[in-house]
Amino acid sequence: MITVAEKNVAKESEPDSKRMQMIATAFIIICLVFFIWIFVRQYAAGLGTGLVGGGAPQAPSAGNNNSKPGNVSAGGGELQVPSGNGGNASNGSAGGQTLSPLEACLQNLGITRGAVVFIHTNTCPHCTTMKPIVEKLVGEGYDFVYAEYYDPAAAPVRDCLAQYRSGYVPQFICAYTGDEITGEASEQELRNFAEACRS
Repeated sequence: MITVAEKNVAKESEPDSKRMQMIATAFIIICLVFFIWIFVRQYAAGLGTGLVGGGAPQAPSAGNNNSKPGNVSAGGGELQVPSGNGGNASNGSAGGQTLSPLEACLQNLGITRGAVVFIHTNTCPHCTTMKPIVEKLVGEGYDFVYAEYYDPAAAPVRDCLAQYRSGYVPQFICAYTGDEITGEASEQELRNFAEACRS
């Protein structure tokens, strides 16, 4: 037989149980909204750099004011590819010498020996810090290839160097040796790295 006091205890615990269910449901909804928000931010970052739509890099048009010599533009992102390929890349040999798959891949993309690949994003503050330093070194005659992390036009460059990529940005990779620097570097450190990459 249940007493009146026991009935009151049972009724008082029901609202606590429902309150806990509501809190748990609200927590799950908040978590889902958070993960959706993160996904949308990642996707939107791609839209801003020409991620969506993909396609092969197109030669810069004469009417495109953003085009610079040696740059290939695709949907707002830029992939700087140096002129000349340093050998016959179509058959994977240079002067009778057999090339490694990495060398053949890089030559097919027109990336010359001594080039430093600069993997970056347009939203990374460390990358933003490094861009003027890279531009200054390019002005001094060092060879840098810009590969925006989310730009599909830069995917072939990133794929060639997949074995050397750290997954972090900014990253500088000496294309033919695989030596790399991840993170910010001083101007002198980057100059020394680019100089070592040349030899």
